[in-house]
Amino acid sequence: MINRQNVHDRLLFNNCLVEELVLKNLELKTPVRFLKGVGPSRAEMLKAAGIETVEELLSWMPVRYEDRAFSPSISSLREGDKVSVNGMISASGRRAVRKRGLSLFELIVSDGEGCLSVKYFNQPYLSGTLKDGCRASFYGTVSRDKYTGELAMINPETELLGSGPTGPGGSDQIVPVYSRIDKISGRLLRQIISGIFSVTLSGEDLLHQSILDKYGFPTTVEAFRLIHCPSPPPGVDRMLFLELLGKLATPAQKRMIYEEFFVFQAGMRRKRDENRRRSGTRQIKITTLLRDRIKSVLPFKPTGAQKRALREIVQDIASPYCMNRLLQGDVGSGKTIVALQAMMVVMENGCQAAFMAPTELLAEQHFKNLERLLEVTPFRTEFLSSAVKGQSRKRILRDLQNGTIQLIVGTHSLIQEGVSFQELGLAVIDEQHRFGVVQRGRFRGKGADPDVLVMTATPIPRSMAMTVYGDLDVSIIDELPPGRKRVKTVVRQEDQRGEVYSLLDERLKSEERIIVVCPLVEESEQVDLKDATAMHQSLAALFPHCRVGLLHGRMDFEAKTRTMLEFRDGLISILVATTVVEVGIDIPDATVMLIEHAERFGLSQLHQLRGRVGRGEKPGLCILMSAGLSSESSAERLEVMCESNDGFYIAEKDLEIRGPGDYLGARQSGAADFHFGSLVKHYDLLAAARQDVSEIFRDNLLSKSGKEQLLNAFDHKWGQRAGLYSSS
Repeated sequence: MINRQNVHDRLLFNNCLVEELVLKNLELKTPVRFLKGVGPSRAEMLKAAGIETVEELLSWMPVRYEDRAFSPSISSLREGDKVSVNGMISASGRRAVRKRGLSLFELIVSDGEGCLSVKYFNQPYLSGTLKDGCRASFYGTVSRDKYTGELAMINPETELLGSGPTGPGGSDQIVPVYSRIDKISGRLLRQIISGIFSVTLSGEDLLHQSILDKYGFPTTVEAFRLIHCPSPPPGVDRMLFLELLGKLATPAQKRMIYEEFFVFQAGMRRKRDENRRRSGTRQIKITTLLRDRIKSVLPFKPTGAQKRALREIVQDIASPYCMNRLLQGDVGSGKTIVALQAMMVVMENGCQAAFMAPTELLAEQHFKNLERLLEVTPFRTEFLSSAVKGQSRKRILRDLQNGTIQLIVGTHSLIQEGVSFQELGLAVIDEQHRFGVVQRGRFRGKGADPDVLVMTATPIPRSMAMTVYGDLDVSIIDELPPGRKRVKTVVRQEDQRGEVYSLLDERLKSEERIIVVCPLVEESEQVDLKDATAMHQSLAALFPHCRVGLLHGRMDFEAKTRTMLEFRDGLISILVATTVVEVGIDIPDATVMLIEHAERFGLSQLHQLRGRVGRGEKPGLCILMSAGLSSESSAERLEVMCESNDGFYIAEKDLEIRGPGDYLGARQSGAADFHFGSLVKHYDLLAAARQDVSEIFRDNLLSKSGKEQLLNAFDHKWGQRAGLYSSS
């Protein structure tokens, strides 16, 4: 058995000896520094990209595949073709460009049947590599030069080809193309990876044999080989195989996608099991008195979906396990009423409850609503935020600690140091996506294993719920209370603004209230977007017979609260705001929402904004003003808003159009960062992996070492990612 460190030390003295010893046999866990072509400098570049082992290098997937045996001839090219062209450089040179600060390096490429002009702007260094007589591959879009009328490629991806018929860059292969890592080119990466498969490669398989048999998957090592050295299996059409490669749909690719989902789900299963452990022996009883009290505070008869969600929550609260549950429901579905009933169950059994909201304005609104509903009960409710100071703060903290406060409502101040409870039984976190995910775990330290209920009115696609909230049980309220009407949504262009203002004037005469949303607080030199401050001044001048208010995040808490109360009470008829109105603000008499530059917002955010109107007896209207659709996806987003009020359908479309990273935002985008799969394209594999993990863990099909290996793989990849999945 070779001691790797000793071999590495000997490398300093005899590189040839090390290559002879190491490269005959490789393991997936072998450090990349032992690979042929990877010296200390390149090893550091790979390490900076998160690549330290052979397995991690093989997880650097090709960005595409090129069929070098069937590169189209230059004479057959048409404008708009996106292709890979192989040929010889017959002429090259740099020439001046009139535009200051711009340089041009131009090639003439010939394949014996035709010539193609290839141009590189501001890349003069290429002249040292792409020289006359060299063979190269050029991948890009064929365009027509507006001055000469000839076909050309502008700034294509370029790679020198070997001179032989086979091997890396040969003319008869399906060639994987890699993006560069630092100064390591895609061609060099292919040579290094190709060298891995020229020796014996071995490694343990994370997937149980029953899984491989079930889906017909190859082993890990074989899957990597088929991905990086692809060739059509016997009897499979070459063009069909290339199409499958491009769609990540070969058995080898599907196996790697499935494995990553499987490892992820196994880790999340462990997190979920850890979160459910309860050290205390709390007893929860559901009495007739409790049922009567709950009925006395309800403002309306609960829907079937609300009853189902409450039943699931109460079962968790009464169980010997800690609850860690997500309550998901569309705008206006009545999540807060369900949470109130759950908190009453805990308070009636001698414990305290906490309700945390992301902003002071929303927390204050929740506090007033909950305090009003609970005034017929003996439960004391208080409010805590950074705005509560002095003696009032000291009194609340003291009474919270001695247990004379049963329900505390507030902002993230509730999880700060210095806030302690006598016995916290249930923590409710509203609009969970507004907090860092790990913040929900901080309530664990505020009591003896309190139950945690997180709520969101942002419907989450099924695939996203399996990842971002994969360690939570999920309850869904998919039914709106009786009387809630569909908000009509229309798109209007800038040249229709006069008609829009006329409609607003008619609604104002009917004493309806209007919300106008702008993407910016103030005018910006960087972007040409409507800002709330200027819009407020413009509408005040346009509608002098009514009062126009302004609301944005830079205002202090008292000013925001005063503005919202005046809008609620009808003293303000038009409220101009930024997206601060997106979450939770409830004004039943607001009937019209006008969203400026609607094409700049994501679907889920538009749906949240739209949910602020039409909450009373009169139907709502949402007008999406567009200053010009910048892309097909912009038009598609607005079309979806007009055709549907179903938040779950909209969430799925939003994920499909924008992708996981944009959907989640920076704080949580690590959840979507899979090497192989896509939450949008490979939902079926994600669902299958989740189901298989559940069955394997339930039936204890893995050995202790197999389970440890699986969970270690999870910790290695996701354990350090910004504490995203930490439960503490």
